[in-house]
Amino acid sequence: MELNLQTIHTIISQQFPQYSHLEIRQVLKSGHDNRTYHLGNEFSLRFPSALEYSTQVIKEHTYCKTIQKMISFQITTPVELGQPSDLFPYHFSINRWIEGESVNSINVIDNNQLAKDCAKFLMELQQCDTSNGIEPGIHNFYRGGDLSVYHDETIQAIKQCTEFNQKQCLDIWNMGLNAKHKGTNTWIHGDFEKDNLLVKNGKLCAVIDFGNMAVGDPSCDYVMAWTYFDKSSRKVFLENLNLDSEMIYRAKAWALWKALITLNNPKRREIALYTLNELLNS
Repeated sequence: MELNLQTIHTIISQQFPQYSHLEIRQVLKSGHDNRTYHLGNEFSLRFPSALEYSTQVIKEHTYCKTIQKMISFQITTPVELGQPSDLFPYHFSINRWIEGESVNSINVIDNNQLAKDCAKFLMELQQCDTSNGIEPGIHNFYRGGDLSVYHDETIQAIKQCTEFNQKQCLDIWNMGLNAKHKGTNTWIHGDFEKDNLLVKNGKLCAVIDFGNMAVGDPSCDYVMAWTYFDKSSRKVFLENLNLDSEMIYRAKAWALWKALITLNNPKRREIALYTLNELLNS
């Protein structure tokens, strides 16, 4: 779905005239699931890029305000929920703009400190009330659900992967698949990676993009241990989370699945290669 600034301005003028005087400009780095724009200096606009992402802004609008009250880090703060129209076929959102630098754009950062902060955030998130939560499903690509949903896809990807030891990959997958979640279901972020982490003064200040949130098995939120952290910071991250071995097996399997299915994607290949090297050599 292509959008231009004039169309966006018309949409805002029609649905939220109180914001129609504010300048609209595209952010420097927009995500894959959504197109993001500045709305003045205090707000951001979030437009889903395709039908499969269209429920994400609704979930954020429904749950993020309540979760924010229970954690010490800033998170996505919805202000208004836009409605589908002839100009744009999906819901969209107006959110508060959060100051901070994306971890993805910072060249020098203390990853041990970031690992501690990330662990603290996840533990706080997992303490949030889940009574009105939503189960994993197609709306969040089954993050927090059972790994078996992706079994056939992962096995096929392993067979096609000639760059890495296929037996090792299969062992990691099977260990995760057999380590069933028997603990308490908690809130999960669902896409906890560097692109969605904001830092200020060397510390994690905010976590954004809760479009894949659900209540389920939190192991999928631990993949940063292998997708981003190195040996030292990974140890800090996992020790601060105090995870049992079965949780780690499932987390590694989630990381393996994503790396394998994105290995041939030019935009994701660098992360996929890093992840597979860390998984197979740690």
